[in-house]
Amino acid sequence: MTTSLSLVDAHAGYGSVEVLHGVTMDFPSGSVVALMGRNGAGKSTVLRCLAGLIPLWSGALRWDGREVTHRSAYQRSTAGLTLVPDEHGLFPGLTVGENLDLFARDQSPEPALGVFPELEDLMDRRAGTLSGGEQQMLALSRALVRPGHVVLLDEVSRGLSPAVTARCYGALRRLAAPDRVLVIVEQYLGEVLRLADVVYVLTRGEITFAGEPAELRAEAEGPGHHATGQGEYGTVGTT
Repeated sequence: MTTSLSLVDAHAGYGSVEVLHGVTMDFPSGSVVALMGRNGAGKSTVLRCLAGLIPLWSGALRWDGREVTHRSAYQRSTAGLTLVPDEHGLFPGLTVGENLDLFARDQSPEPALGVFPELEDLMDRRAGTLSGGEQQMLALSRALVRPGHVVLLDEVSRGLSPAVTARCYGALRRLAAPDRVLVIVEQYLGEVLRLADVVYVLTRGEITFAGEPAELRAEAEGPGHHATGQGEYGTVGTT
């Protein structure tokens, strides 16, 4: 079984403000796709369109060759789409353990606790009282305990230390599979370029780069960019 997505000439936005201006992207089966760009470039909007959280104004979304543009977020979720949004998507009034139980349903939470053992000592804490980094670990657990055919992750390294970020990307590398698509939004080049097969860079809602990680790294490290500065791709350097 294969899984692939295609976003075709997508226009979308919020209220009367258009954020995506005719974006076309392919997410091939078995690939890890990185979406990069500065804040406000439209990266999170792409994920929300893929997940069905906001509608396309025009254009189409195809999943395994079938148009699913008008399917609801619930329908996409039950078909095997998992989203970890940039605002965590936790249940703040529930404990860490209760959140994990909801994420895992009939599965064991062990895959998440193996990557984030820090959560073991927080099982009775309410999710809303956790630090930003702890909340991010808990949110990422959703993708680890029940990964779908399509896994969308927004701002993976937000709030995480470099060591925890590296551990998380190691787990994502193990999630990559021939029947799964991983789409990762990230501002930092380091870890995501070591994992990704395909990279798209968004600038003001338009694609300004599409290609392989090595090509992007060569451009980012070329004249006019600095090893730890902000380029058009986001933050250049490692996390």
